Amino acid sequence: MFELSDKHRPPIVILVDELDQLCTKKQELIYDIFNWTTIESARVSVMAIANTLDLPERMLSQRITSRIGAARICFQPYEFQQIECIIRDRLKGSVNAIDEGAVQFAARKVSISIGFS
Repeated sequence: MFELSDKHRPPIVILVDELDQLCTKKQELIYDIFNWTTIESARVSVMAIANTLDLPERMLSQRITSRIGAARICFQPYEFQQIECIIRDRLKGSVNAIDEGAVQFAARKVSISIGFS
């Protein structure tokens, strides 16, 4: 995939969201993604987002964790009002698609499941 060795080529940043969803028994895809960072001519960096802070220690094999940097950023979970706002925003243009009470109910259920009320 990375055959060009042009040092003037801009670096590539790959953002992988929901990394925990890519975990399989062999973890080949995750290994390949993080292995790209070891190819000097590729000029690739990987940023991964997961729902589990201890994902590397709990779910990833040593051959993958050896390629992962130690920098971690912890984001706080969304609060009820933020979830409600996101749902409403996604429903824009869908007049009367979902009852207002259902939006509030869904937002509360999600916020409770992540520790907020």
